[in-house]
Amino acid sequence: MPWRLLIVLVILVLAALFAAFNLNRVDVSVGFYIFKEIPLFLALMISFILGALLMLPFAVRRMRRGKKAEKIQKIEEEAHDKEEGAPAEAEETGGKKRNRKKVK
Repeated sequence: MPWRLLIVLVILVLAALFAAFNLNRVDVSVGFYIFKEIPLFLALMISFILGALLMLPFAVRRMRRGKKAEKIQKIEEEAHDKEEGAPAEAEETGGKKRNRKKVK
């Protein structure tokens, strides 16, 4: 059995147990409207999902910033390596640039 399927099944069983233990009915007020007699697990699940959706843009922004910083660091490292590579070539040729003729 694939590990991902097993993990999904465990999460579903835990969610079903959570729902079974939280069947109490509650009233939920959202300021302008009162939802009456909603199962507690449903109110909690909706709150969780709404919270996750509200945080999603911030998480995406942070991931993009991290990737952008990695790209910038990689470019800077390549530029630094190129700068260090130029003196090494000059040392190999005795500090002089060699003119090489193209062979036809």
